[in-house]
Amino acid sequence: MPTLNQPAETLGLREQCDALAQQSLVLEPNSEEFSGWLGSLNSNLGEFIDQIKTLRTFTEHQDKALSQWKDLMKGEKDPEVLFKAVISGLASQGLLTAGAGHLGFIPGGGLPLAAAADLIGAVVNPFSGDAFASPVAAQIHQECLETLFKLVGYQPSAAYGDITSGGTAATLMAFQAARKAHNLQGRDYHRAVVYLGEHTHHCAAKSLELLFGDEIQIRVIPSTANQKMDDQQLRLQINQDLAAGLKPFLLIGTAGSTNLGTVDPLAVLAKIAQEHHLWFHVDGAYGGFFKLCPETQSLFEGMNLADSIVLDPHKGLFLPYGVGAVLIKNKKSQRQGPPPAYLQDRHQEDDHPERVGLPPSPMDVSLELTRPFRSLRLWMALKAYGLETLTSALREKLALTRYLREELQKFTSLEVIAAGDLTVTAFRVVGDPDHSKTKKLLKAINSEGRVFLTSTHFESRPDTSGLKQDSTPTDLFVIRIAILSFRTHRDTIDTTINLIKKHGESSL
Repeated sequence: MPTLNQPAETLGLREQCDALAQQSLVLEPNSEEFSGWLGSLNSNLGEFIDQIKTLRTFTEHQDKALSQWKDLMKGEKDPEVLFKAVISGLASQGLLTAGAGHLGFIPGGGLPLAAAADLIGAVVNPFSGDAFASPVAAQIHQECLETLFKLVGYQPSAAYGDITSGGTAATLMAFQAARKAHNLQGRDYHRAVVYLGEHTHHCAAKSLELLFGDEIQIRVIPSTANQKMDDQQLRLQINQDLAAGLKPFLLIGTAGSTNLGTVDPLAVLAKIAQEHHLWFHVDGAYGGFFKLCPETQSLFEGMNLADSIVLDPHKGLFLPYGVGAVLIKNKKSQRQGPPPAYLQDRHQEDDHPERVGLPPSPMDVSLELTRPFRSLRLWMALKAYGLETLTSALREKLALTRYLREELQKFTSLEVIAAGDLTVTAFRVVGDPDHSKTKKLLKAINSEGRVFLTSTHFESRPDTSGLKQDSTPTDLFVIRIAILSFRTHRDTIDTTINLIKKHGESSL
């Protein structure tokens, strides 16, 4: 058998192909080797899941620990050794986002069932963006979208959307649809106006900058005393912009702010958008799935009137990171364009009647062509657990939030500043004008590693309610507790309360 060590001129082209094939065959494990990998993964991941309740939720970054891990990995090639080292490294450094004690930012999920779905998708590796290439993958994707359409109150036959990598990609796609629907041209950008709130997620600004550069006009509408968009201020601003000859274009409402968990008055905003022919977009990435819960359902009245909605199943449906969704009410806003020549074989339904009846191809709508089979994660969870079980888990988070707030209010040294509509609670130390005591308390709690909390700041406004009071806003620094992980139960909240009690006195 010739080898590549032989001089090139001594190898014919056939022999070169065969010699190179011998080297590349290592990429294809046999069934026994692959089963061995799965066994190793099963052991290591099973141990991780069994121990997750006892692992530290947060470990401050230490250069030494990361350097040791990097040194350990140098030259290592054995997959089973790599499996163990990666799992151990991820679980022991930084923030354990899969843990019950992750109460900062907006917790993600990490359902193990979705990991199994990922394994199927990665090994079988269908081209899931195309119904011609994988009818079953496209059908799974379409079923996921139809479930979400019904959830938000859209007609599945009239709407379209996509399962994206997250809220930012979903928001970008929604704004692109808005631009097309309003036929907004580059020459109009400097006159076009977008309205958003003080607590609008920063992915909106990122998406607007990508689509319009710095030309578009952005109006940040102040919040009311309860940290929702002030619809009266919105009306005033729109009228001022119209009088100035500008073009009001897009209104962004928030159904569950990341900062404080508040829901804007969606029905009122929808009416204003209709009056002024604005595209109404609702960011429900964090909060949208709470529409399923009877306790919070009324907060989402008017969401079905939005032209586009973003949801994040990797938040409200507890899936692993990397599953967002954009839902657009009217297919007339859909991107369209001729297929490239190299894809002409998949677009000849007239010559191939058997292709009629295939589900829509995600790639015909999405900004993505090649994509991981992320819809399988969502489909598997919906099939195995159903919305009823997932809703019960969400309702538990609402109950835990009420329980947390009742316990916090027992502390005379603490003040609950913002009790959001959903599962974010903000509080601070009383009598702390420079925020030093509140910051000290936060640092002390996180240093123990049992739970992880974060901070934020916002402008607090008094509720004038028609009275002549000083309405000057006050900038507040607060600790926030966000409850959303499917692994977070009452014992985690009790641990949090005990840590606040333990470190509260030393922070005063």
